[in-house]
Amino acid sequence: PPGGRVIISEPMSGGARPDPATDVYFAVYTLAMQTGRTRSAADIADLLAAAGFTAVRSLPGPRPYVTSAITAERSAG
Repeated sequence: PPGGRVIISEPMSGGARPDPATDVYFAVYTLAMQTGRTRSAADIADLLAAAGFTAVRSLPGPRPYVTSAITAERSAG
């Protein structure tokens, strides 16, 4: 809803600067499970912006192969 906030927490790829352990592990995992793909924080930020979210903020976790987080907000008006 307007003024709402979303939090996305999941393993994320390194994007333009791949993290070998995380990117390779989840590339193989999603291939084996046939379930989508691992996205980078930039990919997710682009999807959020396209859906009308602003104030997108990336919060990398200490172990990105476990999880990282992104928050975003919808404008109140």
